Amino acid sequence: MMSSDIRHWFGSNKDKDKDKDKDKDKDKDTRKSVSNIDELSDTPIHINKMKRLKVYTDGSALSNGQKDCCCGGIGVFFGDNDDRNIHKEVYRKGVTNNQCELLAIYEAIVAIKRTEDISRIHIEFCSDSEYSIKVITKWAPKWRNDGWKKKGGDIKNLNLIKHIMTEIKTLRYNFKHVKAHKSCNFPKHTEQYKDWYGNYMADQYANQSAKNLKKRIH
Repeated sequence: MMSSDIRHWFGSNKDKDKDKDKDKDKDKDTRKSVSNIDELSDTPIHINKMKRLKVYTDGSALSNGQKDCCCGGIGVFFGDNDDRNIHKEVYRKGVTNNQCELLAIYEAIVAIKRTEDISRIHIEFCSDSEYSIKVITKWAPKWRNDGWKKKGGDIKNLNLIKHIMTEIKTLRYNFKHVKAHKSCNFPKHTEQYKDWYGNYMADQYANQSAKNLKKRIH
């Protein structure tokens, strides 16, 4: 699998200030999303005659957060033998788990928009990254309204977040936080097992991609 050099995703915040007026014009969109992670399990989503699609995403960075870390990977799992499943290497100096988690969600969005009629589908993105879920459903809308600024400093991973928010705005979606389990004690017919298995496969894709990259460049 070819490496994905994502250094262009992470530029200076100051270089992107000129885009803030354009971004403000995009605030009024019609996406159907869950805006509070605490409400994910309690909020009913009413969908009439729409296809339901569930996708699992994960990201991994070896030696996460360290300066010499340059090997990451992303995993996107739609289902067994689904051609849209993604396992991709991510090469970037200082790459982090959070960056790979976000990039996996971005790749999932692109794959869905390429293969589905988005006017007739509702997507549930499943991730074990509370950071990614809160960024997309809670923090990013507020940052955008404030001109892509936040109190206390710069927004990390801003360029990638902007790309995600641009691509996801035309989708009907919600996010579900799934717990990462090393082993599974759930019966196979249960929803808990399906979530464990989907998350496990996305995790395997991401970790194996990062390990493959490390073996090749070291």
